[in-house]
Amino acid sequence: MSETRARTANRRRDPRGGGRGAGLGTVAVMVLATVLLAQPAGAEPCTPLSHPAVVVFLLDTSLTVHYFQAFRQAWQSVISHSEDGDTIVLAVVKESAGGGSGGDFPYLERQDLPCYSVLETREAYQAKRAAVIKRLEQAFDEALKQRKGKQTLLLSSVRSAAKYFPNHGGPHLLVVASDGLEDSDTAKFDTMKFSVDASAKIIDRERTKELRDQMSHVSVYFVAAGSPSDERAKQVEQFWLSYFKAVGADLPPHRYAGSLINFQR
Repeated sequence: MSETRARTANRRRDPRGGGRGAGLGTVAVMVLATVLLAQPAGAEPCTPLSHPAVVVFLLDTSLTVHYFQAFRQAWQSVISHSEDGDTIVLAVVKESAGGGSGGDFPYLERQDLPCYSVLETREAYQAKRAAVIKRLEQAFDEALKQRKGKQTLLLSSVRSAAKYFPNHGGPHLLVVASDGLEDSDTAKFDTMKFSVDASAKIIDRERTKELRDQMSHVSVYFVAAGSPSDERAKQVEQFWLSYFKAVGADLPPHRYAGSLINFQR
């Protein structure tokens, strides 16, 4: 065997050689590295370990609510804090037992923030995310255009919203934007005489095992629009603080306010 043929044979046998297979492997590594370096800053592929959040925003558009600026600012805060993979739901508080364009709710918009993929370009990812954000921003104005009902089924709306939380490993957040005035066959907060016994009776009827299971890991933020009087506002606030505690959710007094304070996903 000639010297040249011997060297060629040795390269084929030597696993460290720079043959064709090794060259292709090097190219593959370089391509993968290039793709990873092109990943947008702050965007990571969504995985079960990234714990995407589920955020449900209950918007009260009833006739007793006249000032929506605080609600709009709260909605913008939710959007600005969203991260890849999060599920964002905007639902208008029920005004009757029947549903509407949003199924169980008069209006409902649900969007999932897109996850970045190393298989797509930076521009494609940013375009998809921008489209979802724009749709969420438009949804608030569309929700305000819905017919204002004569009743406010806030308790029923919370029960329906709670169904979005099970089977999600990430943070569960419920934002209630409302004056808190339940107006249904269950109770009429604008006229009823509040007492410990009256509130306890309503809460005991509402705190089913199913609801407690669904709300057990939910952080609640209540953006209160205000009630007709300071005394009524205090009574309404105390009811909702007691209610959410009874159903297993987390609503500390500082998160019941006229604006969305310290919102964290």
